[in-house]
Amino acid sequence: MRFFLIPLLFLTLFACDNNDENNVKKAGTIKFIELEGGFYGIAGDDSVKYDPVNLNEQFMQDGLRVRFKGYIDHSVGTVHMWGYSLIITNMEIETWPVDFQ
Repeated sequence: MRFFLIPLLFLTLFACDNNDENNVKKAGTIKFIELEGGFYGIAGDDSVKYDPVNLNEQFMQDGLRVRFKGYIDHSVGTVHMWGYSLIITNMEIETWPVDFQ
C-alpha cells in the first residue's frame, strides 16, 4: 500500500495547476493597493496584475522594481479581487548597472 501512495503523491503534486501556461517569469513593479484594507500586488511589465500569495516582507515597498518567477494558482482565492493569485518561487530586486561610462 505504501508503494502505491508515494507515486500517487508525486503525480498529485505535479498535476496541481503548475503547468507551463501557468508558469510566470517576469519583471514588474510592486504596488500598494488600497482595497480590502490594503495589500501589495505586482503590476507586471506584461500589463497583467499579479496578487502574490507569499510575498516576502522585504519586497513590500510601493514602487519597487522586481524580477520574479512563480506560477499562477487558480485554486487559491483571495478577497482582493485584483489580479491572478501568484505563488512566488523566486524574486529579486531589479538592479540597473551603476557604471554609466
